[in-house]
Amino acid sequence: ITHDLIEFLWNDEMVEFLVDLMRETMLLSDWGFGDGVEKTYLIPSLISGEKQVIPKRIKTSCRFDFSEFSLPTGVFQRLVCLCVNQSSRKPSVNRSPSLFEFSCCIWLGPSRHDCFWLENDSRFITAHVENDNLASECFSLVQSCLRKIKYDVMGNDFSWTTSFSTPSSPGVFKTPEETAETDYNPWILATVGPVHETEGQNESDLEKVLGEFLNQL
Repeated sequence: ITHDLIEFLWNDEMVEFLVDLMRETMLLSDWGFGDGVEKTYLIPSLISGEKQVIPKRIKTSCRFDFSEFSLPTGVFQRLVCLCVNQSSRKPSVNRSPSLFEFSCCIWLGPSRHDCFWLENDSRFITAHVENDNLASECFSLVQSCLRKIKYDVMGNDFSWTTSFSTPSSPGVFKTPEETAETDYNPWILATVGPVHETEGQNESDLEKVLGEFLNQL
């Protein structure tokens, strides 16, 4: 949505304040793709359309499970805002995201395979990668963004558990303990500390960089 359209919809009243407020609450992010001639924003809650079908060749997935607690309305939209913002800041990315109401595809590198998919169901948010080398970066990005949403908006009652589907067991989600000794798990290879949301987790270098990025938002 363009800045001019927002001014029109809001009758040119307190536009900058409302944009800053929505950006602060992660309901809006700057759209850093295209020629940049016209100021444009992403507002995920305005996106409609059917969920994108994940290609059948994708066999590496990570599930963030909120069924023990809840997955409030607005979490997925905020997650999309943060992930798209990070993608737009990577110099190597030359493709804009594909966005749907309950799913999206976001690039982290220059190749058409350097992307990850996010799906939103009633109890789960699931990330999928085609390039296994991106699994740990994708996991760290999504985990860090969920933490920001927790601490800045949702509060301490917002929690989740994590499970993985590996190339050797596509579609079968297992805990890290279940996959550690028997399966190749690209999600865990570069992951430091526990993969469920707790206080006092150790941070990898990538997570520290992501933390600095998130603190700037």
